[in-house]
Amino acid sequence: MQSTGKPRKKLEISRALWVLPAAFLLFFFIVPLAKILLVMTTRSGVVSTNAIFQPLWFTIWQAALSMLLTLVLGLPAAFIFARYNFAGKGVLRLLTTLPFILPTVVVAAGFTALLGPRGMVNGWLMQAFNLQNPPIAFMNTLGAILIAHVFYNTSVVIRVVGSALVQFDPRIEEAGRVLGGSPWRVFREVTLPLLRPSILVAALMVFLFDFTSFGVILLLGGPKFATLEVSIYTQTLSMLNLRMAGLLSFIQLACTFGITLLYTRLNGKRSVPLMPRLKGEGVRTPKSIFEKTAIGLMITILLVLLVSPLAALAMKSVLQTDAATQTSNLTLAYYRELFINRNDAFFYVPPA
Repeated sequence: MQSTGKPRKKLEISRALWVLPAAFLLFFFIVPLAKILLVMTTRSGVVSTNAIFQPLWFTIWQAALSMLLTLVLGLPAAFIFARYNFAGKGVLRLLTTLPFILPTVVVAAGFTALLGPRGMVNGWLMQAFNLQNPPIAFMNTLGAILIAHVFYNTSVVIRVVGSALVQFDPRIEEAGRVLGGSPWRVFREVTLPLLRPSILVAALMVFLFDFTSFGVILLLGGPKFATLEVSIYTQTLSMLNLRMAGLLSFIQLACTFGITLLYTRLNGKRSVPLMPRLKGEGVRTPKSIFEKTAIGLMITILLVLLVSPLAALAMKSVLQTDAATQTSNLTLAYYRELFINRNDAFFYVPPA
């Protein structure tokens, strides 16, 4: 009797453990999805094919273009981080993780402080060449969206592909070189095919992030550009067209589910020939002029992309520009304002 009682008790415990995740899926996934379908079928509203396909097409091609640009920068950076030692490598690797902890509003403010109409670059150019209008039109452009997406997602490629390169068995490449293959041929015919699953996984992950982008499009792209998420936001809050918003939400959910399913399958196949390594093994110091130039160029690009917007934002916070003379002076007035509740707001909380 005791032997049959224990399996029953374990079965009851295992069933009880399923209650919490099942309830979570029910209330936070199935119920909202059912409500979206209910809104689509019962609410009145204007449904336009143009309002569906235009944001859908823009969402797809801007995500694809952002993904390609991210790969162009991220793949060489991943190779350099995995194969070379250079001064400041640890700091630069840390900087590549910075975008993940920054809110979209801060990133948008950083790029505005750097390249906006009153940004630092436009200010310098206007002073240097005595211009009346800012020469760089960055805000509300496709370029702003693409650069911000590259800023956010380069670290994804570096992490995913770089981790595969670090675990790669170097004897396979050495065998290719022993057989007479040039470094480029060994990379093209040996290394790249083995890394292809990791590259595809990183590309799909970046595409998914860009596909579901909202804050970057809304803050940097402006009203001219609308992805599915921005269109859902507009249809819900501005036009009160819940039927259209529900339809767009369902389309985005279906697309996201398909991309996620493909990502999961590819991630399961992502494997490279592994070999246990000691720390620093397989990593060398650049020797040739080409290697040093390539690494220096990559470091410069990453620093400009990752640091300059945040540095411009920090400098803007301590500079006060005189409208009459167009001169800037150092000030802490903006920081002092944080401690003053000028509007007597009820929910005001001082920083300290």
